[in-house]
Amino acid sequence: MLSSQYARASAPLLKHVEYAGIIPRLERLSSSIGDDDLLVTESRNASDIHVLALPLAYIYARNVLVLSTPVPDKPTFAQFLAWAHTKYRRVLFLGGGGTDLLSSRWSVEPLASDRFQVPEYDSPSNAYPRFVRQKEFDYGIYALEPPRANAPSGFDLDVGVRDDLHVLRFHAKEESQGHTFRWSRDRSYVSIVHLTPANRTVTIWMNNGGRPANASPATVRILLDGHLLGAAFVTDGYHAYTVSIPPAVASAAAATGEPVRLTLETPTWNPQRALGAPDDRDLGVMVDRVTIQ
Repeated sequence: MLSSQYARASAPLLKHVEYAGIIPRLERLSSSIGDDDLLVTESRNASDIHVLALPLAYIYARNVLVLSTPVPDKPTFAQFLAWAHTKYRRVLFLGGGGTDLLSSRWSVEPLASDRFQVPEYDSPSNAYPRFVRQKEFDYGIYALEPPRANAPSGFDLDVGVRDDLHVLRFHAKEESQGHTFRWSRDRSYVSIVHLTPANRTVTIWMNNGGRPANASPATVRILLDGHLLGAAFVTDGYHAYTVSIPPAVASAAAATGEPVRLTLETPTWNPQRALGAPDDRDLGVMVDRVTIQ
């Protein structure tokens, strides 16, 4: 009797292969990393990219380190990079948009990106597994190099395209109707590089994503370096929303010589609770592009 109950309970698992298809992806990723390269990956607190770090290190014999925090100390990390560049041909970073790792102390060169899904069985803590979900891995590979002598001027970020090191606390990259974008959360950040005292406007292309009437309005508060620049009431469809940067704020932020944090604060809504949809994420607005002039 007991054995038949176990058999019935485990029947849905008999043909399931956890993470099926991930090995070819790992092999492709491993082939892009040399024996004399060092790969730094996002921390467990940033994303699930650390799941790839273990097999890369122990099966494919790559040199891999996992960050301990999504917000590493920049001066300490700069000292580490200076040492690592004397020991390894390249220092690479593998991440998916959850790590604050931009600085004037080093430069970043995008090399490649990938996005794929693998099956993962539901694993509730107080019940039998109920279904198979698709676990997504979405990451970019970047070379961490010495600082450039002549940094480019201006800032123009196409969100959803190799933007991993510029965004923090956004959802994964998506593409729809010819637009790449990310959904924001209640508080999301964009790291702005090359800000100058002459910059006067921030323009953000956003879409409320069909927010239902029973959800809070998509009013986005926009802050630069902690200073409130204004608010935008985001409607359906992609539109440009522009706020002004006070001269004193631009001058103070540019004087640091470091990336400046642009903050988007948005009341969120949940498609599962509001509409009964499968998507259980807390969503802000769809962010397509950010420019500073």
